[in-house]
Amino acid sequence: MNIAVQMYSLRHFIAKEGLDKALHLVADCGFDSIEPICDDYGIGFAGVAERMRAYGLQATSAHVANDVFRDSEKLAAFADAFRLQTAVIPWMASEDFCNDERLHQTLEKQIANANALGLEIAYHNHAHELAEKGALSSLPDRFPPLKLQPDIFWLKAAGIEPIDFLRENAEKIALVHLKEFGSSVEEPNPVVGNGTTDAKEVLAFAISQKHKSIVLEYENVENDQTYLQKSIAFIRENLHE
Repeated sequence: MNIAVQMYSLRHFIAKEGLDKALHLVADCGFDSIEPICDDYGIGFAGVAERMRAYGLQATSAHVANDVFRDSEKLAAFADAFRLQTAVIPWMASEDFCNDERLHQTLEKQIANANALGLEIAYHNHAHELAEKGALSSLPDRFPPLKLQPDIFWLKAAGIEPIDFLRENAEKIALVHLKEFGSSVEEPNPVVGNGTTDAKEVLAFAISQKHKSIVLEYENVENDQTYLQKSIAFIRENLHE
């Protein structure tokens, strides 16, 4: 299983140190993958992908912005640059998600474009998709072949035990966002395994489902290198038990 870092996590580091240093850090800490976002850092997506591979990293999944998802040519170029297998919908505003007409218009176009390229497509949640019971878990039933990319931080924040949600919806899940939760949304993310998400069981679930990758996301930490090193140590230990 690939162990990836979501590039949004490194946005502050990149702003200070640059993309190359960020990719070097990720690779040096022992990760083999990244999950790109729709930021080309001024060098184009092909340039980002080239730099990624120069550091021995790959990208089986990516968070794809709506304007790219809805343009079949842009999506094809993005997917080709990163050699994607899974395209993830990273965000939908509450007013769109909760409006059936807007939800259908958005998802049907994104799914059609992903299908045309042979891409798996998944939906990544935040808090508002969990406000109504079943709203998130029913998406794959309503919009096949859409899958889910559950973010365990937001599940926990909503009072849902992540492992329960994962097990109940196992067949609907493409891959998991491993973002650790402490005691509140505002608190810095604890190192993976030191929080309240039951990360060990989450990793065991990903193994049992033969997921291609597990994606680490984090923010508001004091030191990126220390966080990455400690988190991957926990992930590796529990992926190989």
